[in-house]
Amino acid sequence: MENLQSRSEHEEEMSVEQKLSQLFSTDGHRRSQRYALGQGLLTKGAGSAFPPHRLVLLGLGLLNAVLLIAGVVTGIYCAKAQDLQISYSAAAPLIAELNHLRNHSGIIKAKVEAQAALMRERASHLQLKLQVNQKKTISDGLQEQLETLYTEKTNIKSNLTALEESCGRCLQGWMFLKSSCYYFSYRSSKNKKNWPDSRADCISQGGDLLVINNFEEQQLMSDNFPKLMSSGSYFEQGFWIGLSENVAEEKWVWVDNTTVVETMYWRNGQPSRNEPQSRGCAAFNYYSDARRTWYNANCHDHELKWICEMEPNCLLCPTPPYTRGNVLTNSLSQGQSRPTALISTGKMEDKENLAGTFDSTYDKLDSQEDFNTDDQALYSNQDKQQVSMSVVRPESIMNHYRRLAVSLTVLAVILLVIDIGLGVYYSKLTGGHMTITDVNREITKLQAVYNAAIQSRDDTKKELAKEISEQQHTTWELEHQGRRNKDYEKQVDKMKTRISVLKTHLPMITEGCRHCLPGWTFMNSACYYFPFSDTISRRPWNEARQFCKNQGGDLAVIESVEKNMGVTNLINSYNDPTRPLSQSGFWIGLRDVEEEGIWKWLDGRRLYEGYWNDGEPNNQNNEDCAATYPRSNHFMAWNDAPCSYNLKWICEMAPRSGS
Repeated sequence: MENLQSRSEHEEEMSVEQKLSQLFSTDGHRRSQRYALGQGLLTKGAGSAFPPHRLVLLGLGLLNAVLLIAGVVTGIYCAKAQDLQISYSAAAPLIAELNHLRNHSGIIKAKVEAQAALMRERASHLQLKLQVNQKKTISDGLQEQLETLYTEKTNIKSNLTALEESCGRCLQGWMFLKSSCYYFSYRSSKNKKNWPDSRADCISQGGDLLVINNFEEQQLMSDNFPKLMSSGSYFEQGFWIGLSENVAEEKWVWVDNTTVVETMYWRNGQPSRNEPQSRGCAAFNYYSDARRTWYNANCHDHELKWICEMEPNCLLCPTPPYTRGNVLTNSLSQGQSRPTALISTGKMEDKENLAGTFDSTYDKLDSQEDFNTDDQALYSNQDKQQVSMSVVRPESIMNHYRRLAVSLTVLAVILLVIDIGLGVYYSKLTGGHMTITDVNREITKLQAVYNAAIQSRDDTKKELAKEISEQQHTTWELEHQGRRNKDYEKQVDKMKTRISVLKTHLPMITEGCRHCLPGWTFMNSACYYFPFSDTISRRPWNEARQFCKNQGGDLAVIESVEKNMGVTNLINSYNDPTRPLSQSGFWIGLRDVEEEGIWKWLDGRRLYEGYWNDGEPNNQNNEDCAATYPRSNHFMAWNDAPCSYNLKWICEMAPRSGS
């Protein structure tokens, strides 16, 4: 047995020696290198290849490192989470703030309500705008109608004025008084001229400067002299007449070469020889005394208005242009370039080179020269012993690797368990309790949402307030357009009434041209004169009567209902409602100067039926003269008034036959 054992040991030793000898032999060296590359038992010359057991160990080492790092990081987070954890009592204010920020339903509700109100206001505003546009359209139509009516009224009034002034006997703008045509320059021109230029203007129209032949004509000029509102002395407000001084003969001569032989109607102290009135020409200006109206001024240096006179032309008075059958009609009339992937076209030969390198390296290892016996002397006994150990005891190395792998695996499991535990612990710390960071983060997030909701609500409210303000302006505009429409409607109605009155008055004037003096109205078989023009001033009762008498008539006697109704209707049609009623009256030929309370007409007849207003006559302030006023009830048209009071008047005369 011992021999067998020693033999076996010897064989074993021999086999080992043979193996070593083969290893370091030429053929054995090549085979050992290939074996090391193929099996991974030796690392020499192996390059980047590793045996499988080493790869396992490397992987376990990396896994443990990762698990260790994960555990450390998780532990750090747990420590921080524990430090940041706060109690409920300490977090109560923050939680209350969180709850307040979370519960912003009131803000949302206010926003929704504001948006709904905004939509309602916008819809209402749109309706208001539509109404405004409708009102504007109506207003524009009424304005056009009013302008058309105004033009019609102007035409009728112009024709009516022409009839009143001359009945067609004179040029337009001239007045027919008594038996001559007269022209006052203020009616067509506001310019003033010296005496020669004024006369030239009269001559160019077919006449000449005024020649006053007698006191009747002097009185006529005084009665019809225009009362112009102007400042300054009488010296600046007169009208040139056709009278000038012949200095050589010291006489005053009319433009028709007649010499004044009777007393002239100079103002006191006139004519004057003092500058600037030297070498004068005569001018006419109104004065209360009709015999004191003339004064002289420098013919060339002084500028005044002027009065022309001419004979009436019968060729200008054909059949009256308006008859009762004439009816005036109203004439109403909006790429991006696609990013190019610069693929590095790696040369396909690189892969081939890689494989070729491996093969060439392998071949190079394989083609190395065989070790010779001299090379074997380079290895020491120690090196041989190490190689012998590594080759002779591979199972001991594998066992060592297995133990190391098991240890790393156990360590990995332990680290994994620790990581899982830390993860669960961290989850409990952060999941079951709130931290300051969580609270602050949540507050910041909710605060942003809350601020956005408030901003949206406030913006909506601002828009609502702006819309309400604009709607208020639109409402005011609508009210303005409504008032404008009513005003236009009133003006249209008033204008239509006025035109109707003028049309009614036209035939009366036309008949007046046949039966009365120009400017007189034929009504109830009599001729009446109404000084409606504002250029004719109001006068006391006595002066008004004198005016009528100068025209050949007297103050009107209104002894019947028909006359009273006709006079009152005509006065009402010409009445200016803006003028006080006390200044709107017209003197009539009725007074009680002889015996208080006994009212008599100018022809001496006693009044039996009067058309007095309530409480009239009352003789307040010694009221002894009667006047009629514009009132809707013609049975209450009269008042008594002081005879010295200034009013308009009504003249009456019998009609004439023919024109």
